Amino acid sequence: MKTNLFEPLVPPDKFHSNLSKILPQPEGDWHRPTRIALQESFDKLPKPDGNFIRDFQTTGFDGRVWELYLNEMFRSVGLSVEQPYDRPDFLLSNVRGETIWVEAVTANASQVFEEKPEEEESLWGGQDEVAIKLGAPLTDKLKKKYWERPWVTGKPLVLAIADFHDSSPGLRNSVHALERYAYGLHARLTSSVGEEVRYVEEELAKHVGRKTIPSGFFKLEGAENISALLFSNAGTIAKFSRMGFLKNPVSGMIMARFGTEYDDDPKAIMPAAFSYFVDEEVENWNDEAVVLHNPYAKYPLPDAFFGRTSFTIYENGRTAFFTHGNFIYSSVTEKLLCPEESKASYKMILALKLEHWLQNYDKARHEMEQRVVTAHREQKQKEQS
Repeated sequence: MKTNLFEPLVPPDKFHSNLSKILPQPEGDWHRPTRIALQESFDKLPKPDGNFIRDFQTTGFDGRVWELYLNEMFRSVGLSVEQPYDRPDFLLSNVRGETIWVEAVTANASQVFEEKPEEEESLWGGQDEVAIKLGAPLTDKLKKKYWERPWVTGKPLVLAIADFHDSSPGLRNSVHALERYAYGLHARLTSSVGEEVRYVEEELAKHVGRKTIPSGFFKLEGAENISALLFSNAGTIAKFSRMGFLKNPVSGMIMARFGTEYDDDPKAIMPAAFSYFVDEEVENWNDEAVVLHNPYAKYPLPDAFFGRTSFTIYENGRTAFFTHGNFIYSSVTEKLLCPEESKASYKMILALKLEHWLQNYDKARHEMEQRVVTAHREQKQKEQS
């Protein structure tokens, strides 16, 4: 008999706020497809630990949703998923017979900083703060030394990190901050707006924010035992909501998505904007995922282990990013629930809103790119003075 992920193990007042939001509401059940998708993923877990449901319903909600996302993402790229031990979380194998271990990690919203003194924030101030937030749980995992466990020794080990430190809605993009932290490199832009993008990568010693941490996770003691970092900003309820809606549409529901994606134009400094109705596009579980390979790994991650998933490598003194199709940096999912007979009219209204979003982004994009160029030049001048 299957275990119900939503059967209460605690009083409703103890539910995580995000869990409460996807339960049936008096005005209608907006999230039935979301719950179905979450339950289906849970049912496919080979051996979830005994605290999974309680954590999911309470303080560990984000972390458990992240594990469910990873379960779907791994299977979607053709990997076999096992959970023979309590740690690390997943044992994966591909059709070539290669196997790796994956441990899930999260930077949580509950980890609140003290108020930061007011000061002038540089273009990279926000990225440094994110690096600090992601760095804490990653370095904590190093202390666990999973690679010393007999079943892990000699096999690649990947840390799969998700960023839940900011629970406010909006466009979240932490991948660049993670890359800067992982490789200890700062990409200094040397081109101007309208030119083919050129930059040089310089060593980054530290990240300074509410506290200071050393940069270069892959260079830390013990990190040679970590083969790669896997990151996605989509291990969230919004992802399960969209994927669930595609399989189990709700009468009268309209779902749209808008955000930013990788722009392969060689002159693009900023990401491109996109928008679409969820039921009119194909979405994959790994559209937002990226693998950061550790150049110093004792046991490197096998090539293309995660299939057609974007990845970053470091060679010849610089990083290189490779993507298959569209790579989504960040997005917002919006829903409307209306009478089925009025769906066409409501969809037209939402289409106008999406078009307005695209137009506003395009108008602001040139200004943002110029601001980035200026910030890089001013920082260079400041360092030389």
